[in-house]
Order: sequence, then structure tokens, then C-alpha cells
Amino acid sequence: GFPRQDLAEITASFLETHPGAEVKILFASARDLSQLLLHNRIDLAFSVQKLQAVDPRIASRELFREELVLVSGRKLHRKKFSFDEIQQLPVVEYYQSSDLFRRWVRHHYGRRPTRARVRAFAASSELVLDLVLKNVGAGVLPESVAAPYLKRGQLLKIGSDRPGLRDFAWMNGLRAAPLGRIQRVFAES
Repeated sequence: GFPRQDLAEITASFLETHPGAEVKILFASARDLSQLLLHNRIDLAFSVQKLQAVDPRIASRELFREELVLVSGRKLHRKKFSFDEIQQLPVVEYYQSSDLFRRWVRHHYGRRPTRARVRAFAASSELVLDLVLKNVGAGVLPESVAAPYLKRGQLLKIGSDRPGLRDFAWMNGLRAAPLGRIQRVFAES
């Protein structure tokens, strides 16, 4: 999920420069956001997935990149896991359609896991964080979300010898529509 503090910062910046504007925020899957855009139910969508990959009538613009880290509470932590061991690690994932943990494993181990031991689907980085803190499982989080908890020792990073996995946040709108005023303002924020 899109980190709440990043969305809050973008929204606050927009509303500060446009005091007459009204923003309605909803959370939905990439498929649902794409349909809302295509049926003109929303003006733009922020997502961690390029919605143009879902439908070519949508244009996606990169907002920012961030490193994703696999973290756990003390109960489940080891600095390194073998490939077989990482597949047995209980994890908290975002959605049933999400494969963020598997992407993290493929990036760090060079192989896609055949299975993941998902204990919960949490839908947002904040809920993934809360469940990881309660030792439900390990979870992949944006580094900015995990950083304060890593610093305090409440979370521990699970690593490998490979460089970190980077992910992106995207602003998505209809390709056929000219870049609207709202999209320009958000793109410039």
C-alpha cells in the first residue's frame, strides 16, 4: 500500500495551494482504480502499481521511488535465511493479488519462491506494520515507514547480500485526456 504519510503530504501540499479544492480519498485495488479512471469516476489515482500496465488507455507518471525492506519482530528474526527457509517464514502480505513478498524474495535470492506462508492480507502499509510489530509475520515495507521502528529496535531488517529492492509510487490518469490542472498541480508538488 501507498504509505499514508506520503499521501498526506501530497494532499496537504495540494490543498494548501488550492484552498477552494476538495479531495476525496479512497483505497482500492489496481484493477478497481483503473475502472474508476476509465469510467470518469475519479480524476486521478495514486498507486504503487503502474496502472497503464492494467490498461493501455491509462498513462502513469512516476512520483517517487523508495527502497522496500523485509522486516520482522524479534520473535521471527534472523539476519539471513536460506532460500528454503525464507519460503517457510510467516508473512503479512497486502492483497491476495499482491506478490510483494515474492518479488522481494526473487530480487534478493534470484529465484521466485514456489510458495509463501501468508498469515494475513492487510491492504495497507500501516496495517502490515502493526501486524509485523505483533509478530504475526514478517512484512515488506517502504523503508520510510519502517525506519523509526528499526531505529528503536522494535523491528529488525532481514537482508541478503544484494542491493535493496526499489519500488515506485505512480500518478495515473487517462491517456487520451490532456494533462489536467489537477494532475499538473500534483505532478509539480
